[in-house]
Amino acid sequence: MQRAGPHYDRGGGSGSGSRAGGSGVRGSSVRGSGVAGSGGPLPSMFTRSQSHVPERVRDYHLGLSSAPRQQRIDTGPWTVKGKTLRELLGRAWAKACHAVGIPGRKVDDPYFKAAIMETQKQGVGIRIPTAREIDRKYLDENVKEIENEIEKWKKEWDECGVTLMCDSWTDPMRNSVINFLVYSGGTMYFMKSVDATDKIQDHQYLLKEIKAGVMKLGYHNVVQIVTDNGSNYKKACEILTDQFPHMTWQPCLAHTINLMLKDIGKWPEHEACIRSAQQICSWLYNSNSLHSMMRQAIRGELVKWNATRFGTNYMFLESMFKKKD
Repeated sequence: MQRAGPHYDRGGGSGSGSRAGGSGVRGSSVRGSGVAGSGGPLPSMFTRSQSHVPERVRDYHLGLSSAPRQQRIDTGPWTVKGKTLRELLGRAWAKACHAVGIPGRKVDDPYFKAAIMETQKQGVGIRIPTAREIDRKYLDENVKEIENEIEKWKKEWDECGVTLMCDSWTDPMRNSVINFLVYSGGTMYFMKSVDATDKIQDHQYLLKEIKAGVMKLGYHNVVQIVTDNGSNYKKACEILTDQFPHMTWQPCLAHTINLMLKDIGKWPEHEACIRSAQQICSWLYNSNSLHSMMRQAIRGELVKWNATRFGTNYMFLESMFKKKD
């Protein structure tokens, strides 16, 4: 479970990743109430919340949680001893990360920082947990903790409503998977994945899977469904919203923009420009010497286009334009 970007009052944005559901914003998530104020639904959609981070996601910034605030005079970072101790700690953790294959950027993870702070608080003499304890005992305890937090979160659904997001994707092994995510009140969590490799993903199959997710969450709680713009998803959601009139279907914003840019890219002047730029890029990248000269000249790489992400065509053109000199 994670906090889904900025927290919004009565609604919010749900991200669209390469592996997970789309995006959509519900203008007012309080059932049976109109939009407050005279600004209409759109301004309220993007009003940032002034409230605190919900208790259920209190560990989102746990890396900044209660660590010893008062520095010791003799071991503070301004002292020679403090600098030496920090160097010893840094080398020890670097050696551990390099030995077990943990990327250095992982130490910026708030959970890693919280673990270090907790170790500092407890001090010496505490037995280090074993691999068996981490993979069994503490894993089970963490899963139970998340389940308890989700149960607390569900109590808000009557007031805020629930957005069910689903998206299908194909992995490099050509396996087809449908991901389901749940969003409500500024928080999103992964619900389940469905293996659809050997299935025909027509509207009937998608209707069955989406409806199963709706019923699991409680049809009276679900107020919005977010999917991509595929005709199969659209038809399935039209049938579902006919069955449950209080629900709305919201097409994925990222997919909508992607399709818009696909059509814009077919305009003759755009198509010719994109094709010419792609040919130049291929010429540069097909030669090791030219590629090396290009990297030295622009001090980096060009943003490459993606065959199925049409927005990357324009990111690619922007990259070339900025680095043309």
